[in-house]
Amino acid sequence: VEEARRISGTEIYLQVDEVPPMSPEATAHVVSFAREALSNAIRHARSPLIEVRLSYVPARRRMRLEVKDH
Repeated sequence: VEEARRISGTEIYLQVDEVPPMSPEATAHVVSFAREALSNAIRHARSPLIEVRLSYVPARRRMRLEVKDH
């Protein structure tokens, strides 16, 4: 998020809810997904504001990554 904010000049808010520890592989995947989603939002939506949220859904035992452009 910091890198995308710095390079693009876009206002990007990050919220990370309490998430369980992840393996290095899982962390690399989440970072890769976030980079791609941010890149797409910056390039195609040209939005002045992007929100990124990482959360954990205990009932489903899954991580959720949301990237919203306005």
